Amino acid sequence: MFSDIQGNLMVIMMLLYLIGALLPFLYKGNVRLSLVTGCITGVIASLLGLGLGIEALFSMEAVKVSFGQVLPGVELTVQIDRLSGFFLTTICLVTFLVGFYSLGYMKIYRHENITWWNFCYNIFILSMILVVTVNNAIVFLVFWEVMTLASYFLVTFEYRSQQVRKAGFIYIAMTHLGTVFIIGAFLVMAKGFGGWGYETLASNSASLSTIDKSIVFLLALVGFGTKAGVVPLNVWLPLAHPAAPSNVSAVMSGVMIKMAIYGMIRVIIDILGPGPAWWGGLVLTIGIISAVIGVIYALMEHDLKRLLAFHSVENIGIILMGIGTSLVLYAWSMPVLAAIALAAGLFHVFNHAIFKSLLFLATGSIYYATHTRDIEKLGGLIKRMPQTALLFLIGAISISAIPPFNGFASEYQIYQSLLNISYLNVSGFWSIAGILACVALALTGALAAACFVKAFGISFLALPRTKKSARAREVPLSMRLSMAPLAAFCLVLGIFPQVAMNALTGVASQLVPGSQVPEITTYNFTLALVLIVTVLMLLGLSRLFGVQRVRKSETWGCGIETDATMEYSAASYSQPIRRVYRGLLQPRRKIKIRGKALPYFGYNIYFEEHVKSMIRECLYSPLRRLTITTSKKWRCIQSGNINLYLSYVFLTLVVLLVWVR
Repeated sequence: MFSDIQGNLMVIMMLLYLIGALLPFLYKGNVRLSLVTGCITGVIASLLGLGLGIEALFSMEAVKVSFGQVLPGVELTVQIDRLSGFFLTTICLVTFLVGFYSLGYMKIYRHENITWWNFCYNIFILSMILVVTVNNAIVFLVFWEVMTLASYFLVTFEYRSQQVRKAGFIYIAMTHLGTVFIIGAFLVMAKGFGGWGYETLASNSASLSTIDKSIVFLLALVGFGTKAGVVPLNVWLPLAHPAAPSNVSAVMSGVMIKMAIYGMIRVIIDILGPGPAWWGGLVLTIGIISAVIGVIYALMEHDLKRLLAFHSVENIGIILMGIGTSLVLYAWSMPVLAAIALAAGLFHVFNHAIFKSLLFLATGSIYYATHTRDIEKLGGLIKRMPQTALLFLIGAISISAIPPFNGFASEYQIYQSLLNISYLNVSGFWSIAGILACVALALTGALAAACFVKAFGISFLALPRTKKSARAREVPLSMRLSMAPLAAFCLVLGIFPQVAMNALTGVASQLVPGSQVPEITTYNFTLALVLIVTVLMLLGLSRLFGVQRVRKSETWGCGIETDATMEYSAASYSQPIRRVYRGLLQPRRKIKIRGKALPYFGYNIYFEEHVKSMIRECLYSPLRRLTITTSKKWRCIQSGNINLYLSYVFLTLVVLLVWVR
């Protein structure tokens, strides 16, 4: 139970978010004061939430505080067990740093409605916290909807742009479609027994048939998978994340899509209970497809934020690979190995929140300095923004799963869990499936590394490609200091992953009894030490034996004066990979030849190549056409006759009464 002090802190935290949302309206005429008031209040609230989350993460018992009934038979109770504590810690750590970052970054939006941004942002954070801490399905759905609406208004903050409005519409439509499936899952579990508390739903689920449990599983997977952005339900994600301000994108990609992961674990593992092995196999398959397709499409992108958005699809896939493996092992009655696999998935949830937030904030810094996100219009930023370049590089190495950073640490744990499926030799099918899943994860890591070689190299190295890039300057100190702790976490969690893994196995053990996991030992510190010693030895040997001095001179270009237009571009870098995956990407080329009086050639060649979204072309476009065609055919029922409308209501009422009877 919550002590009085803890309960009061929880109430204070919630009030601070509400104050941060409402108080800036008093200073609507003063943009700076409004921004500072909203951000600082939210930062203090996040700090309180971070303390509560860490305490709950390591607590043996769930902590609870009740706010009384909010609806007839529906009580608003905040209950923080270890799972809620983990997600509360993740939310508040990211939003604490993003709040400080926003003080500097939001200055570029000073001509927009900053007061409205403050309101939506603080409500957004508060709703996410309540999503992971309430223990009632009705209240969960209410705050899930508040979270969706608040994030929608943040996505459409620059609503004057038609592209932003389109992104917001697709986002709100897809997430509401997912909510319908989530409601369906809760309705099946409720079974009319009365009571929407998680404990009641868990009790009801124990009496469900295998078919009903599978229906709940599928409904929850589709509903939460839509919010997570899994393939093929990810159509909204590469549109919505780039449309929002970069600090909001950091929270949406780093934290908000993980609310769907929380929902999956809470409903499928905690409330419903582990099921047959095919559940885990389906989750694992969806994870593999999302990871591979997400990283391939990321490689094709030239917009930094769209590139990062597709990497969110990839990393959600990697997280689902850990969760799917856990479900398979639970089905085989191997709770210890299952708990380790689930802990590995949760570890990647936290790591992704760290390095993806860092990358979005670094991208926001690039936009702050250059007012562009197009890689082709950047270049040479490492000389003008050296600290931002270092921070972006750390995030890039981490997301590419390169040791000794945290992306490698969590993916390595998932590798081990996947290999366990193969080593257990339950059947030939599962042995091959475990190996193929490891191959897919390795392919994903290799493509991610290639993608960030492009992102970092084209953006930060060589010569500036535009005047804006040439005039770029380092961002304010407050923005750099906000990113520095995230970079530090990337390194520390990569060197000492056992601290996080041992805490997270406790979370998994709480969800499924009988999975008490022994202390996990890793060798990442030894690996990091070997890498450091090797580098120092090489530097020492080079100093000892001497090296030739580097001679600097102008680049020889065969008699032609070189400039930035001759540099390797992002399109040319990704061209070989585009050819390899042309069956999936379906590239479309445009080549134009225009005459021009040049010294040696009498023409210019213009080359463009775009890739198709096969999911949109093969799934959503036909579905859209079918919906429009069907709607036109049924337009006749909307005649404008009030008597006809009343007859519709009467017939519906009769059908419902018969069904209830």
